[in-house]
Amino acid sequence: MNYTWTGKQEKVMLDIRENNPKITVLSGGKRAGKTFMAIICFVAHVQQFEGKGLDFILGGATISTIQRNVLNEMERMGIRTNLNKNNAFRLAGNNIYCLGGDNASSWKTARGFTAYGAYLNEGTALHQTFVKEVLTRCSGKGARIIIDTNPENPNHTIKKDFIDKSGELIDKTDRPNVLAYHFTMDDNTVLSNEYKQSIKQSIPAGYLYDRDILGLWVGVEGLIYKEFKAETHLINVNKNQTYERYIAGVDFGFSEGHNGVIVVFGIKEGNYYLIEEHAHTGRYIDQWCEVALEIIDEYGDMVFFCDSARPEHVAKMRDKGIQAVLSNKRVMSGIETVAKLFYQNKLFISVGAKVFQEEIYNYVWNEKTGEPVKAYDDVLDAIRYALHTDSIVNQKDPVSADEGAEIVHKISIY
Repeated sequence: MNYTWTGKQEKVMLDIRENNPKITVLSGGKRAGKTFMAIICFVAHVQQFEGKGLDFILGGATISTIQRNVLNEMERMGIRTNLNKNNAFRLAGNNIYCLGGDNASSWKTARGFTAYGAYLNEGTALHQTFVKEVLTRCSGKGARIIIDTNPENPNHTIKKDFIDKSGELIDKTDRPNVLAYHFTMDDNTVLSNEYKQSIKQSIPAGYLYDRDILGLWVGVEGLIYKEFKAETHLINVNKNQTYERYIAGVDFGFSEGHNGVIVVFGIKEGNYYLIEEHAHTGRYIDQWCEVALEIIDEYGDMVFFCDSARPEHVAKMRDKGIQAVLSNKRVMSGIETVAKLFYQNKLFISVGAKVFQEEIYNYVWNEKTGEPVKAYDDVLDAIRYALHTDSIVNQKDPVSADEGAEIVHKISIY
């Protein structure tokens, strides 16, 4: 393959060739070149079994994230990835099955396979039962597993079960079971220094910077949205001004202590303005549909990004002519999106959003799990659903790690 590797990529590839690990883990900062390397490793492994009609697994949080993170990149390399009805495609005469693995029941999708290898994209986004099932299914002779991931809490199973065991040998052999490699954004010398500096300046100091830029597995503590500053972000929003477009976030709730919520954002020049907050207990879905229709009457048609936990409520909203869609509920990624918007002073909240003001100072991390404490989060969840899903829907195609490289079909690294 004709490709100018970064120094870090070349060093890692040589080490993989020499040591031949059963499981390879590429972890570290964002835009560090991990995914591109993982794809190369996976494609090269599949091509070793060219024309044999064997089965391989390509796992990700969902089929859509696999498409966005992996298949689109493969297409840019000239690899055809048209999925059939089984979410599979052919590569080098073999079958590549794409499986979503972000929830506790996802492991069932991997049952029945005898796989000869797997690539798991965004390992920390996958449920641990899915990861374990995929590893169990890779029982074909010569099978390899490649995992790429951004870091999260240091107690995450990907770190404890794989990264912390890097270098351990397979019993009675000299072959490593796992080799893990760490990357930072600065390892990707394909990216311009101007681009990297811009990204660094857009991320607040603390755990976000340590994880996204330095690729460190660090914990979190205290308030979740430390970047929120009332004197800056809490404003008298003019709901009558002209916005470029509107979106809404919906969190379904009913009982005492769990509000149902609809929040409405006006968007202008890349800034988000929360202009309406509706938060109540004891309201049924028909009543929430009335609220949504009143919002549409006032501001015009818009998308309502909804909590996917109640698909029957989403269906009811659609029956009423409301553009209700399931949101992306990735908690850590969504929190990061909101935190960055506060840090960049691109998110502003109406002073009339009273429930938000109660939640924002009580929404905290669980120090043991590194996840949010499930309290004071109804309005904040609705905000996260809207802003994170909107950022995905409207994101621009990121700078590719193989920019300017000549990609050919045949790859040989093993």
